[in-house]
Amino acid sequence: MQQANIKAQAETPRVTGEQRALVTQQEEKLQQMALEYEAARANPEQREAVRAAMQQQLAIYSETVLPVAMEKMAAAQSTN
Repeated sequence: MQQANIKAQAETPRVTGEQRALVTQQEEKLQQMALEYEAARANPEQREAVRAAMQQQLAIYSETVLPVAMEKMAAAQSTN
């Protein structure tokens, strides 16, 4: 089992500081969009536009955060 973890760590590319910064920026953008969505309660058209933009941003975020999450999982497994 430990050999499998070591092999997985060797195959997992390292996440750069730039990637981590991008994830943080995207999280901040999503938080801002959530606030815009809440503020648009009285305007259904604006609310729908913000929701569509959030869906697109969430798809991008999902792709960006995956390597960071995988690295964190690998690190957690290696300490066990």
